Amino acid sequence: MANRHVRLGDPPCHGMALCVNVVAGLLLVGAATSGSLVTVMLRLWFAVASLGFIGANSAAVAMASSGEYAGSGSALIGVAQFGCVFLISGLVAASQNGTVYPMAIAIAVAGVTATALWFSTSRLRPNSPGNVHSMAGGH
Repeated sequence: MANRHVRLGDPPCHGMALCVNVVAGLLLVGAATSGSLVTVMLRLWFAVASLGFIGANSAAVAMASSGEYAGSGSALIGVAQFGCVFLISGLVAASQNGTVYPMAIAIAVAGVTATALWFSTSRLRPNSPGNVHSMAGGH
């Protein structure tokens, strides 16, 4: 009884948070030319607010498959996160032109990429609703 683990599958809020992030990021790109600080800040707020759900759930899903190598899995996740942040922030800083465009484009591209990867790999994750074997209980 003590060694029994219950797997609930992918967190449902993760896909929703990714979709909110993509929509907010794309709307932020559109708002970059509006000149309205309120419009930009509102869309930026939704993009940043969704990151709390995305980061925590992404790490949990990634760690679920690392098993006895949880420490190495956690280190790999950390290196990947810092590497992506290093590259993207460097590109945004290098392309800065005094507008919010570089930041907005980086947010939109990162959101679209993450969402595309999440939904296209759902069949590869164990206990995912898209994985036929997990729903049938097979291996």
